[in-house]
Amino acid sequence: MRNQSGRPHMGRCSIGQAFRRTFAEILSTVILLIGYLMVAFDERKQALHDKMAETLHIYT
Repeated sequence: MRNQSGRPHMGRCSIGQAFRRTFAEILSTVILLIGYLMVAFDERKQALHDKMAETLHIYT
């Protein structure tokens, strides 16, 4: 994972980031998956939980 500024997190996110991601995932589910639909319209393909936790998944 990398934060939005592009710095690597050594593959792990902080406890605060993990909490924000989990909270945002629940929120996305409650509001009819809108947080997940954001991926289709985002340049960096980030869902709501990634934006709230300031993380970016890098798939290799």
